[in-house]
Amino acid sequence: MELLDKFKIFLTVEKGLSIKTSLDYTQDVKQFIEGVNVELQDLSKYNIFSFIVTLQERGYEISSILRKLSSLRLFFKFLKKEGIVDVDFERNIPIPKREQSLPEILSVNQILNVIESISETSPLKIRDRAILEILYATGVRASEIINLKLSDYDKNKGLLKVFGKGSKERLVPLHYEAIHFLELYLLKVRERISKKRSDYLFITKFGSKMTRQFLWKMVKNYAAQSGLDQNIYPHLFRHSFATHLLEGGADMRSVQKMLGHADISTTQIYTHLSIEKLKEEYQKRHPRS
Repeated sequence: MELLDKFKIFLTVEKGLSIKTSLDYTQDVKQFIEGVNVELQDLSKYNIFSFIVTLQERGYEISSILRKLSSLRLFFKFLKKEGIVDVDFERNIPIPKREQSLPEILSVNQILNVIESISETSPLKIRDRAILEILYATGVRASEIINLKLSDYDKNKGLLKVFGKGSKERLVPLHYEAIHFLELYLLKVRERISKKRSDYLFITKFGSKMTRQFLWKMVKNYAAQSGLDQNIYPHLFRHSFATHLLEGGADMRSVQKMLGHADISTTQIYTHLSIEKLKEEYQKRHPRS
């Protein structure tokens, strides 16, 4: 569909969304257009309500419905910009209430046990230790760490340049341990892992960029090695990083910048998590509780 192709370009170029997100949003809009089966010029708010009801009847989760409604809001803005409709349909889109669920986190001791379970000094083990140190030191996403380039590391300033969602750039500081193992990896073992030339910071033994699946498996293996029997995945390091910083008194705006959150309300969920932990400790410890 030519219109959907234009919409996809609008999302990537004007809104700065990633290619994957733009594709997901375009698929949502395609589902809407095929579902309402009317000409766009004849759209009404009742078509939108009908679409939402249909999604609910088909058993879609609230999170999925919210994503589709976000897609529609952008699509209607695009339609008005293109002069196809002259009604602000996005104002007619109701927002279903999302049940807020707090993210899982690991304790400081659990995180350190996973990281320090890597006691061997083989080239691959040093690489893995550097990766886990950086995951916890920076709170970067899985997709962000595997896409880091050699040029993204500033040794003199102890900073990583990270490209997040929508290719937005941010600088994240590294602590001593992360720098130590990263330097050890770069200076002593990276070329021993593979002599194949690559611009990526972390490489496999074949000299290629890591995949997200590879990273997930690696984290899971070291978690099991450390004695953790729960489901461990890279994003838990991000949740734990943010929560531990805020519990330690870090400024929320600073944490927001380090995580690359566009909206501080996304970061605020970690303060709720800290409060929940505080309440739990209160209930366990207070003699009158």
